[in-house]
Amino acid sequence: MVTRQLTVAMQHAHLYYYTRTMAEQEMLINQIVRCVRSSLDLDTILETVTRELCAAISADRCQILQPDASGPLVVSHEYCNQGLRPTKGINLYAQEINFSPSQTEAVFAAGNFLLGIDLEKLSRRNGDLGVERVMKEQPYDPWLVAVINNTEADARAAAFRYFLLSSESKSLIAAPLLSANRIIGLLVVHQCDGARTWRSGEVQLVAAIADQLALAVTQAHLFAQVKYQAITDGLTGLYNHVYFQNRLAEELRLSDRKGLPCSLLMLDLDLLKHINDTYGHPVGDAAIRQVATALKTLLRSGDTAARYGGEEFAIILPETSLLEAALIGDRLCTHIANAQVPGLGQITISVGAASYPRQAKDARELIAKADQALYEAKKCGRNQLWISESVAENATNNGESVPEFRVTRRLALAGGRKEDESGVESRNVYGQTRAE
Repeated sequence: MVTRQLTVAMQHAHLYYYTRTMAEQEMLINQIVRCVRSSLDLDTILETVTRELCAAISADRCQILQPDASGPLVVSHEYCNQGLRPTKGINLYAQEINFSPSQTEAVFAAGNFLLGIDLEKLSRRNGDLGVERVMKEQPYDPWLVAVINNTEADARAAAFRYFLLSSESKSLIAAPLLSANRIIGLLVVHQCDGARTWRSGEVQLVAAIADQLALAVTQAHLFAQVKYQAITDGLTGLYNHVYFQNRLAEELRLSDRKGLPCSLLMLDLDLLKHINDTYGHPVGDAAIRQVATALKTLLRSGDTAARYGGEEFAIILPETSLLEAALIGDRLCTHIANAQVPGLGQITISVGAASYPRQAKDARELIAKADQALYEAKKCGRNQLWISESVAENATNNGESVPEFRVTRRLALAGGRKEDESGVESRNVYGQTRAE
């Protein structure tokens, strides 16, 4: 009778433990799902997941690995118990490897394992290639999650010895983050104080959370892509007009707080209509892209270049004086005049410069002043930079705008023939004389 009562009590205890564990896991998954749905901040989601998952299964370390410039899979987010050394930035592999399941045969000649995940089987799991079916009694898919109870004795861990030593891992569960049959990351849970036999419920939980994480990462990447497309120009890759206006307003507010100037350059590609009419619009687009490439190459990291509209560009130069802005604009003129556009040859730009608060009291006036200087540069021959001062700033100009600083780049220097002593006119790259 005692043994029968003990048997019932043990069964009830196991059932209670199983029910409580399943309830805790369900609560954790629901919390993660809510976090994924309510936040578009990927860092917040991943930090929450690593912390909660580590506590839910009493693991020592939980990592999320993603590709970046330093390696194919790098620890990007991590939570670990006190006393353990952080491993953010640790590479899983030392060289770039394509982890797409469809490319696994080209990656490894044999034994294509990713911390115990058989990528070869994973690549064929949706095909009819005779891969073994998962046993009905198997609580998780072994192709989607790897369990290594002892990293020192398991041969699958040998290729990742440096990573495991850095993570102080003695036992682990690893699950890939899959998007459209492509691995976009890896979720790894470690036990660091000794070997551990992971229960099936714990493995199922890691696999379920990996699915939610894959959705979160994919969603965040799509959102970032849409956001990027909303603020950039499709032809040049520069910021668009809307972003430029918002950024300029913000930079002027920063200028007021810091007490430093903020300058603006307005650029215009010379004779774009003539290029389009003579050489075709594809060549005109190539010329516009050439200007954009020069801006990306020559500008400083804190500067903001935008396509203002058509062939016109705008450059915000924070903490830059009027003279410094003019020197930057002059360098742009020189660089673009010396560049080559396929099918066209050399091109030139005209530049106007203005500075806040010296010449303008707000963003609208700053744009107007820089645009006025640009108009003066084009009217006086193009391929040059002008800065026009107002009457209040220069009382000696008799009510007319005059250049305080001007750097002239004659059209002849942009590739045309110089005028010889016999008086033969020089022509620029577009076949026009200076007068034209």
